[in-house]
Amino acid sequence: MSTAVFPKFAGLSAERTVSTAFSTRVQRAVSGRRAAMGERIYPVWTFSLRYNFLRASPSVADVQALRAFFRARRGALDPFYFRDETNNAVVAQTVGLGELGRVTFPLVYNEGGTIDRVGAVDITGAAPVALVNGTPVSATFGRDTLTLASAAAPGATVAWTGAYFYHVAFADDKLDLKRFLHQLFSADGLSLETVNQYS
Repeated sequence: MSTAVFPKFAGLSAERTVSTAFSTRVQRAVSGRRAAMGERIYPVWTFSLRYNFLRASPSVADVQALRAFFRARRGALDPFYFRDETNNAVVAQTVGLGELGRVTFPLVYNEGGTIDRVGAVDITGAAPVALVNGTPVSATFGRDTLTLASAAAPGATVAWTGAYFYHVAFADDKLDLKRFLHQLFSADGLSLETVNQYS
């Protein structure tokens, strides 16, 4: 699995589409009775990005960098990390309660009162911090977990502060770029979708 981070380009449009999809199996009886079974605990997010311009000059090689990144992932095959500009950090986000012998907790974020798993902790900026009852404690961070140096007291609130990535892959095996001026291209509808490692 790649730990590459999707590159940032200046021409990214503020206009984008973010979709959230669950998978529900629905069965309807002749009587009209409906039975439904959820097949996912966590949704699949799709980010459709639009680039108004991508430069292809020798000094600013956006197009070459995007093509190289796409080829290195072999299209939709190899997942990578993506930082969403509008949803990428938490402050004192509760991840669980202390209990005897438990030291590892999954990293989550809360959006509008619902919890979702973090794709990967972002350590490219400020280091993440583990908290027990609001006090920083010694811990190590894995890709999407925190492990306390020693178990928290039963019932104590375990939380974290830090930044995170989504774990995504290209939604398509094809990359379409449109040239509109010399050394300038655009891309409309470049889609990334989360790779759910959980139930």
